[in-house]
Amino acid sequence: MFHYVARTRQGLLFHSPGQARRLWLTAARAAPGLGAMCLMPNHLHLQHPRELPGLAQALAGYSRWVNAQRGHRGRLFEPIPAPSWAEGPQKVRRDARYIHLNPCRARMVSDPLAWPWSTYRDVVGLSLAPLLPRAADVNRLHRYVSADPSTCVEGTLLPAGPVDTSRWALQAAVSELLRVPLAALGQRGPARTLWLQCALALHEGSRTQLALALGVDRSTLRRLPPLSPTTLDRVLRVAGDPRFPGL
Repeated sequence: MFHYVARTRQGLLFHSPGQARRLWLTAARAAPGLGAMCLMPNHLHLQHPRELPGLAQALAGYSRWVNAQRGHRGRLFEPIPAPSWAEGPQKVRRDARYIHLNPCRARMVSDPLAWPWSTYRDVVGLSLAPLLPRAADVNRLHRYVSADPSTCVEGTLLPAGPVDTSRWALQAAVSELLRVPLAALGQRGPARTLWLQCALALHEGSRTQLALALGVDRSTLRRLPPLSPTTLDRVLRVAGDPRFPGL
């Protein structure tokens, strides 16, 4: 596996969840079939089985977009150095662990699950827009990754169920699992639809009461498509968990 590191020339790569999401999607499109990825404020890590000659061009496109957002000019990224190479299952697994622990070792979060801009949530089945498939043994993987001095030498626990199912906790869970800013839940789109579906699935009163509480028309709730039990289960697993506070 090749391990790419792209660093900013100065300043930060993103200043908001919206900018981080744009960089996330940009890097993902440039590296289909990736092995692991993590965005940090001033650099990104990307593990891939093949060389990626188009990565620099893709990141340059993000630079132009974010410069237009900020009113800046010039290159955002340093030239990408030649990637390192990890060979063999054990070294590849260790390299992915290093990538996923970056936010913890930088003391930005105390648990790899608490950082949304990492494919770690994908491999443990806590993303609703995953770039990577869920690992075969999630509990074993989480023990391996989270048992680190930067986190907890005994490892941390995976979310086990809803701590809170209030409107705000459900919004935060949907925001985190889809990697979209909380503001997106106030606009028409998949994130708002999912939040409304979850609220409806958990509501025991009338739709009229729920519509009034959510500030939507009753017809909006009536037109909602069926919600997958698997999707609802994922939302409820992280609802109220402090590692998933909403973007």
